[in-house]
Amino acid sequence: MRSSGITCVMPARNAAATIGAAVYSTLRALPDDGLLIVRDDGSTDGTADVLRRIRDRRLSVLVGDPIGIARSANALLDAVDTPFMCRMDADDICLPWRFRAQRSVLDSADLAFSPWLRWRSGTALVKPAMTRRLDGDVARLELLVENPFLHSSMIGRTGSIRAIGAYRDVASEDYDLWLRAATAGLRLRRSGPPVVLYRRHPRQTSQQSAWLAQRSASTLVLDAWSVLAKQLLGIVPGWFTWRRDGFPANAVPPDVSADIARMRATVLDASGSGAAEVLACLRRMERRAGSAATSSTQ
Repeated sequence: MRSSGITCVMPARNAAATIGAAVYSTLRALPDDGLLIVRDDGSTDGTADVLRRIRDRRLSVLVGDPIGIARSANALLDAVDTPFMCRMDADDICLPWRFRAQRSVLDSADLAFSPWLRWRSGTALVKPAMTRRLDGDVARLELLVENPFLHSSMIGRTGSIRAIGAYRDVASEDYDLWLRAATAGLRLRRSGPPVVLYRRHPRQTSQQSAWLAQRSASTLVLDAWSVLAKQLLGIVPGWFTWRRDGFPANAVPPDVSADIARMRATVLDASGSGAAEVLACLRRMERRAGSAATSSTQ
């Protein structure tokens, strides 16, 4: 058993333009006895060629037919034999201090996350994101209004991820996993310095029409969200689809003001750090609902 107990996993498909930087930066940050496992999900570009040129005993490459992000992530999870696993995406850059900063957080969390830096590919523009500490019941509540956790900043207990059923084959497979983790009572925490340079570019999965269609076609994430909402609030607010669709003015859910008020009271009484962040999300929702109401009366 490696003393650090850390395996990093990275699914990749047609990532030849970015995977070299992703792998080299991850290996630079990993402990000497850490391991990086990459799964090439049936790439048709030069991804495999880039990986073959990287010589490092800590790198292991799995190659298989295209099965999609979630199932590829589960195949990687099956290959992990260490107590802790982390996630890295094939188009992001791992910052050198990542694992030194994150390892100690797992003493008080089952899934730990860190802030990140947004970077628009092809520019020098870098912006910090989600810099406040977030934990306790407040972290679980924030999942009802947004996804505050970047997948490629995750480090977690391997057994905990397996115990809740790992990834499901849905769009937003990471958010779906966080929702089920929160419902199961796992400790979720975001803290520390930024650990990932998150690359924004037009080829991202979440920018593709097929991903958006898949997200709309499945109710599994809504179901997971509803279970968590019922557990935390005692009700299931009607804002899930409205928020996910960008707050359309013609689709404001009924009783949204009462639902927001109930959640605000719950947040103010909840344990954990990060309440200001959740309350800011609720204020934005209130403004959207108010603007829609004003427009409808004009």
